[in-house]
Amino acid sequence: MAPPPSATAHHAPNAPSVRPRQLPSFKKKRAAPPGLTAAVKWSNGTGLLGFGTNYCPPDPQPGIEKVVVFGRDGLFGWHEYTRHPQPIDYKALYTAWIALPTPDELKTSLRYRRATRQDVAPLPEPLEKEVQGEKTKADGKEKENGRRKRKEEKRRGMGSIHGQYRTTDDLHKELESRCHALLAECDHATRLLRHAASTKMGSLNSKSAVRSVINDMREPWRERLDMTLSCSLLRWGCITSFEDFDLCWTAHQRASLVVSAYVDFIGALLPDGFSPSLARRTALVSNSSRRGVVLSGKDIKTYIGFLQRLGMPVWVYVELDEFDIPEDKFRPADPPRCDVFDDGELKNFRQRELPIRWYAPPAVSWSLLEPTARGYLPRPDEDTFPRGEAALSKKRKLEGVEKDNKRMRDANDRKLQRAQRQFSNLGTSLERYQQLRVRSPAARRFYANIHKPRPTYAPEVVAAYAAAEQQAGKHLDLLAPPLEHPLDNNDPAFYIKAKKADPDALADALDEAVAKQLEQRALKTFIPPSSIFTGPKSYEKTINMLLFAVRLLPHLLARVKLARTDPSVFRLGTKDWRAVLTPEYWKNTWNDEQRRRYVVDTVQRLREDIEEGEEFDEEAEAKKAMKATIVFERIDVDVFWKYGGQLIFGKAESDRLKSTPGARIELGRLPCGCEATYDLLYKDPLLVFGVLTWFEQLRLGHYLADLVPAALAVDEIPNVVGEHDHHRTPDFTNANEVQKATVAQILRVAMHKQSVGERGWPQGSEDMFEDFEWLEDFADLLARADNAGIVDQHQKHEKRWYDASYLQSADLSELDEGELCQVEERVFLRYLLTSFAAQQWPVPIHDLAGSNMFQCSDCRGVHPPQTPSQAPSSPPVDTEMAAQIQDDGEKEERWYYYDQDLSDEEVDHEGWSD
Repeated sequence: MAPPPSATAHHAPNAPSVRPRQLPSFKKKRAAPPGLTAAVKWSNGTGLLGFGTNYCPPDPQPGIEKVVVFGRDGLFGWHEYTRHPQPIDYKALYTAWIALPTPDELKTSLRYRRATRQDVAPLPEPLEKEVQGEKTKADGKEKENGRRKRKEEKRRGMGSIHGQYRTTDDLHKELESRCHALLAECDHATRLLRHAASTKMGSLNSKSAVRSVINDMREPWRERLDMTLSCSLLRWGCITSFEDFDLCWTAHQRASLVVSAYVDFIGALLPDGFSPSLARRTALVSNSSRRGVVLSGKDIKTYIGFLQRLGMPVWVYVELDEFDIPEDKFRPADPPRCDVFDDGELKNFRQRELPIRWYAPPAVSWSLLEPTARGYLPRPDEDTFPRGEAALSKKRKLEGVEKDNKRMRDANDRKLQRAQRQFSNLGTSLERYQQLRVRSPAARRFYANIHKPRPTYAPEVVAAYAAAEQQAGKHLDLLAPPLEHPLDNNDPAFYIKAKKADPDALADALDEAVAKQLEQRALKTFIPPSSIFTGPKSYEKTINMLLFAVRLLPHLLARVKLARTDPSVFRLGTKDWRAVLTPEYWKNTWNDEQRRRYVVDTVQRLREDIEEGEEFDEEAEAKKAMKATIVFERIDVDVFWKYGGQLIFGKAESDRLKSTPGARIELGRLPCGCEATYDLLYKDPLLVFGVLTWFEQLRLGHYLADLVPAALAVDEIPNVVGEHDHHRTPDFTNANEVQKATVAQILRVAMHKQSVGERGWPQGSEDMFEDFEWLEDFADLLARADNAGIVDQHQKHEKRWYDASYLQSADLSELDEGELCQVEERVFLRYLLTSFAAQQWPVPIHDLAGSNMFQCSDCRGVHPPQTPSQAPSSPPVDTEMAAQIQDDGEKEERWYYYDQDLSDEEVDHEGWSD
């Protein structure tokens, strides 16, 4: 269809079109908001409209853009956010409530006046009187007094006569009391606001200004910390210039004003009648004497009504040509509220010791001035701000600490990778391993050795027992329970008591608990554990230590009986074993005895030479003789016992050896009767295997006795209670004791049909009991252990668990091979858990050595497998497994203590042996 004819259809085709006339456009101005009380013009056609105030702030932009200076009143000049109105900060609207000083307050009030020389103490603070702590059974009190004394010495404030500035005593007390009172008011106001927000104010519209203010507001934590820090620095900061003292003083005032404004703001915000005391505090300062706030953009509509209802001075930043403002409202700008002229003393002052946020902020945009000055935004001049030598030194120190931390993090990553390779069954957490090593050295030692290749001469662990060890890893909570808090966790007032408790006392209690725990879980034995011999990296060191052990074997066994009467004889830890089995220990014994004799002879000679009536200080002369240089007799290893050794021989035997020239001791010989020599042991790993296996059998017997002290008490085995030890170990060389029921049962479990001969080596048949017979003895012994009930309680929810009553009455002779293997698995697991309950890792169950392994190569009539020249410098290992755990990282000094868990060297308190 054709379009309808238009009105222009009759015009000529080329007739010119008529353009409509355009009228000039006029921008309609908005009416001035209601309540306008004053207006002031700023640059670039902008200005402020004041509501509820007659003050007309001057334009701060020219001053803010200038180089930052301090005013003659010590404030920030144009950057002083506590005096000049600032754009709104949603998270700190309370800064608008900062109170302004009156002329009198500027001169006299501690809240506003500037620091003077009269505020500085000329003399140092006197030291507190030393108080000696009373000795108690637990030396914690005396230690606590000493710790407090050191803290007081560090906090001693110097005086201005020494070039260091501190507040006077009376002034410090007043500042400190004001600070504590204001912090308490701040906490009280915060609790009231939270309570009101969840009750009376909880029904507010989510879009209301009050709800927005509450959601956005943040407590002034920075100012709280600054207030406390500045108060302490003014007293004990050892400030080295009065300029820094002045700035610290001003920083304390500034932080106090912000915290006080926060309290006043909450008092104005809370509903009427909610907190009359807080409302009265807020009313003490009229709203016209508060700093106020500047609104712009969308904030005008959101907040102006809210602020006007609270009577707060408000200024609106606008383009003046947008509003129709009556001319009578415009007024000239009033003077700034603080001095904006340069202070000559502070103009070129360099930072020395104070935090950088306490110095005037740099040139930033007006909207960012307040958060930057308060320290919530980073300063643009962080790297270029001029610092004094003290601050530069501190910065370099912090940078060095950060570099060290980075190196430690890198080292930590490397150690984590190593731990992941070595402790594959422990998970990927290095922290878990570190916690485990503190809570249980025994468990730590096990996991550190589980993948380490074992030397060929090490005793062989029974395969079923090795499998049970892996399963026992699930029950480490029984072995390594966490430390208990010194306070009762179940107490309803636990958190209140913990907060009020002395942190030093709690730390001392935890340290004491850790020390007690480590002492309880330390490995202590009468026979050196095999880890002492398999741990060293060099085979030569192993043989040297084993040679000493063989030669001392009669005395090691005799120490069990000797420990019952001689308090100087006790079970040794691994650290002691590594010492007494080396020539260095006996060399030190020789030197100590020679030094003692020299001191005694010297004092005796001097006493004889003094004349009658002449004073003689025996103690001083003895100390002088101890420091004198003497020539020591060179040790003869063939008679290493010449100067005794109380730790091994006991006091009586040691005194005999020292007092009798040419005294001899009974030296142990090899099982075959030959004299123990380095060459015989070095060239015969099979003999080394037999000797170490026998040592482990002896140690197993002693360890099993530790699990059944109550049963041994029935057998009348003497109980040993000493300063270093507490045990009831039977003497396997005593014919009467080995016939006791429990002792005989222990020997059957540890040695089968063998016993301890006169020279300390095995005697009797090398045949073993039937499996069911041996398991019946072992199960019955474990069922009578002191911790059997704890183990049953721990395993009460386990399926196929045999409790103690069943094990004591079970007849295993009728079981087939498969059923017997299941019982064996459970018995081995019970053995491990019983040891865990005793806070120890058990002695492993080893295969017995054949009789031919207790003979030297000459007595066996065969050539040794290796000549001395062909003997390895280190024990033979599985090269494939060794390659898997090879350490490809260098040792670092700070990780030495950690690395020793991964090395081949033993450490004390391991509680487990290879």
